[in-house]
Amino acid sequence: MNIWMMMLPCIGLALDDFILMMGKGATLKDLTTEKTTAYAGIFGSVNLCAALIGYLVALVFGGMLVVKVNAMICALIFLVLGMWFVHKALTRKGIVERLDLNFNWKQCVKMAIITNITTIFYGMANGMMGSSLILLLLCAYLTCFVAVFVALRIGYAYGYRFGRGIQGVGGALLLMMALSVWFKFLR
Repeated sequence: MNIWMMMLPCIGLALDDFILMMGKGATLKDLTTEKTTAYAGIFGSVNLCAALIGYLVALVFGGMLVVKVNAMICALIFLVLGMWFVHKALTRKGIVERLDLNFNWKQCVKMAIITNITTIFYGMANGMMGSSLILLLLCAYLTCFVAVFVALRIGYAYGYRFGRGIQGVGGALLLMMALSVWFKFLR
């Protein structure tokens, strides 16, 4: 896969982190640049580990399959993730912005792990398509880091807004990726 085929779904997945952390940023009292960078680094690192786990799973099991089957599984992964994100966008309710004085790095790690489980499937899809591991890890870390950093700052400054629309865009990117893989590799 080329760099754009790796970036689009990664951005779609990072938008899920964006929504979560924009809501969290809206509830924090004193969010310094250092804290923002640390929280974004935690999310980026967890996202990188999840992509690596998925890639390694694909290397173990993907080698047993024919290339067309790998492409079909990859397209199916993106299709299911895209539909899941669109469903979440349609059923998402707003949050109540209440001050959270107890948020710390441990809670941030838990949130990152729960939110980035979907990145394991992204890593699997890239592993099955034979993507570069280094590019995959760079994309996974950087898109998540930037999304979380920006989301925290926006949430802190302006509150929680546009969650449904942002989640829908993430789902649309994943659905476009599913179609792209389908037409490129399965014609």
